[in-house]
Amino acid sequence: IVLEAERQVATDQAAQAARCALALRSLARGRAMAIAMGRAASSRKLPEEDVIDRASRLISQIAPGADGLPPIALDEVSAGLLDARFDVVETEAHLVLHGERALMQGARTLLGRPTSCVGRDWELGALTGILDECIDEPEARVVVMTAAAGMGKSRLATELVGRAQQRGVAIWLGRGDSLRAGSTLDLLAQALRGALGIAGGEPLAERHARLRARVAEHVPAAERKRVTEFLGELIGAPLSGEGEASAALRAARQDAQLMSEQMLKAWMDFLSAETSAHPVLLVLEDLHWGDFGTVRFIDTALRDRGERPWMVLALARPELFEVFPKLWAERQNVQEIRLKELGRKAGERLVRQVLGDGVGGETLDHLVKQADGNAFYLEELIRAAAEGKDRTLPETVLAMVETRLARLEIEARRVLRAAAVFGEVCWDGGVAALLGNTMSAVTVGEWLARLVEQEVLAERPDGRHAGQRELAFRHSLLREGAYATLTPDDRRLGHRLAGEWAGIRRARRAITCAHRSRRFTSSTSMPRWPAPTSAWAARRRPSSGSRCSACAVWPRPRACT
Repeated sequence: IVLEAERQVATDQAAQAARCALALRSLARGRAMAIAMGRAASSRKLPEEDVIDRASRLISQIAPGADGLPPIALDEVSAGLLDARFDVVETEAHLVLHGERALMQGARTLLGRPTSCVGRDWELGALTGILDECIDEPEARVVVMTAAAGMGKSRLATELVGRAQQRGVAIWLGRGDSLRAGSTLDLLAQALRGALGIAGGEPLAERHARLRARVAEHVPAAERKRVTEFLGELIGAPLSGEGEASAALRAARQDAQLMSEQMLKAWMDFLSAETSAHPVLLVLEDLHWGDFGTVRFIDTALRDRGERPWMVLALARPELFEVFPKLWAERQNVQEIRLKELGRKAGERLVRQVLGDGVGGETLDHLVKQADGNAFYLEELIRAAAEGKDRTLPETVLAMVETRLARLEIEARRVLRAAAVFGEVCWDGGVAALLGNTMSAVTVGEWLARLVEQEVLAERPDGRHAGQRELAFRHSLLREGAYATLTPDDRRLGHRLAGEWAGIRRARRAITCAHRSRRFTSSTSMPRWPAPTSAWAARRRPSSGSRCSACAVWPRPRACT
């Protein structure tokens, strides 16, 4: 199965592939499965052969699962992109996906050991303080934490969950999913299923039994039947027969507005009953993929149950406020925390914590600078350094960078790939020369200006070539990511054209010779990763394909067309 995700963040692609494999496992009739991640050229219907070969090798080598379920093997890229919510076990021969955890349990390990939450003392202190106030006052509190992927939102939430559990706080967890984004009440229903002890795959009768037993723990006897019935509707465990349903439930099934009102009342009553017995921490991961129903139900509870000891921790990317522009704006005790980049000192502490105090200063500086404040990048760079690859960009990091670039317009990406051929510094005339008659020099200049506005490139005031606008990549990772999306043929052609342009401009001989020498190799000292794009002028749309009978699962990430 090929999963396409042209502009999806690489970690999201890995999670989607993992969930797909886990869902298929019960239907696989004992067959082994594998997940491998890689690129596909726009002109091909399948991913690069390397990805298919990796998936095939994993399937041919994996042993049957001890639990009777077909095993799911992971390649190093997909395993590295999966976060701590997935249960990944390293065996002697493979990395194996066992499942997805219902609750946040520990952080991603780094080289086999857990690491401390470095550089987030203020944020963790703020979260802990708000939770303490919520419990001690008591009063409802909300924290909305936003940051780009890989910055450490889930890690902070894991730390808070651990501290909350020590205080006897019940943890309710709902996770957004790009495939279910906007589905009415999906996020809240997921959190309530966990609170009710329902995993989701049980027979309906068992779900009903667990629902009734859990509601009976704290809900007053007079309200139990109504709360049970309408919570069942909310979480996807409706009473099967009309004969079992009350008159109120039968009426609500005929009136969508009435059903919504009754489900809201059941949610509020269940929350009241639970918070009378213990505090509740409701964690909403990836709320940018949430739904208006969940937001509305929580908003009503914040208004009418504000004196109860319950706290909402919403984790999201910055686009959250594009989806929910007035998120809980009318409620008090709502605080937003925007995670900043990891500081240099914190990055150095993490490197030393894992690699030891003996790590060289040059290596330390290189790793922290390359990570650019992104905690995920830094962890992956540390892994590479431990393997003696500290000068090679890990595929996991490259995947994340490429998906950021994939969000740019098609023409912007074409210009950026041409710019990457020159290195970390380029010139408008040189970029135009590489693109030839496929784009005018004026248009190239306009796209370069837009890339400067988008903080991908930065203009340099004193250029090397007279009359040429000189620009530099804001970070080497952006340049590496753009360069990696070139095919070997594109690289050879690009360096030939760059060398000719540099010669015409009477550039220094070293520059001209360097580009001319790279005409004869796909990379030389450049990155050696495979690439998804075709020739400079190509503007083909990506096409998807499928693979039958192999029982392999791999997404097609990082397409850059």
